[in-house]
Amino acid sequence: MKRMTREDLPRVLDYLRKDLPRCLYLYADLWVYGLDNPHMAAWFQEDGAGLGKVAMEYHGSFQLYGDRDFEDTGELLELIRRRQPPGISARREIIEALAPRLPDYTAEYGVVLRRDRDYASQPGEGEAEIRQAGEEDVPEIAALICADPEMGEQYTPGGLAEQLRERMRTGMGRSFVIRRDGRIAAHVATFAECPEFLISSGLVVHPDYRDSLYFYWLDHWVARLAAREGKDQYGMVTDPRLLRAFRRDRRQVAAEYGKLSRKPPEAGRENQGGN
Repeated sequence: MKRMTREDLPRVLDYLRKDLPRCLYLYADLWVYGLDNPHMAAWFQEDGAGLGKVAMEYHGSFQLYGDRDFEDTGELLELIRRRQPPGISARREIIEALAPRLPDYTAEYGVVLRRDRDYASQPGEGEAEIRQAGEEDVPEIAALICADPEMGEQYTPGGLAEQLRERMRTGMGRSFVIRRDGRIAAHVATFAECPEFLISSGLVVHPDYRDSLYFYWLDHWVARLAAREGKDQYGMVTDPRLLRAFRRDRRQVAAEYGKLSRKPPEAGRENQGGN
């Protein structure tokens, strides 16, 4: 793997642009930040067939992409073992090839959903209750996400707050909230944005308001936002129940992906000892 330079960036972006659903965060982060973000580093590999594997580290976690030779993981493994990222995301084939070779990580698989761009752009139910969040809201948003058992395991409140602030400042992402009783009752965000698309994530409702319609209000709000701005909307789902609900709501599977999460040190040592 060769460290990416500014001179390499245009052809890497051209390579990724051919298969956007399988490299959304990788493409968006490189497009928005280039290589000037102090929290980012990027590498690539090429051979006689051209560009192959691409790897990016952002706030410690990895995004990987390749369009062939998925079983050829040698240099990716070397990079992962050297950097020890807490999380790794990539197209399913890459994670399936890496998982058996990384016993200190747990694999999980899901799908990338794309919503029709012609989704209704007119105001919808609950829109009057939704506000765009500012940096002053970030600590509360981060705490709400990190308290969610499904979503929060990959973050720390401080680390997530830093990422949210950075996205707001750079235009990479926006957060939207519904407030009730003096606190944030529900939240959704665009975790990455570029001219072609946005990725919606961070959709969470406070436990005290789970019997409300806030989840659906915010979910549909992001769809209308994407429609107004002429962007494709993507989201990543691992929960089968959410997948069934989203498939009923005019969303199609655009790609399959996987992620690896590093086990706590004790779990990793126990796993190694049992092999």
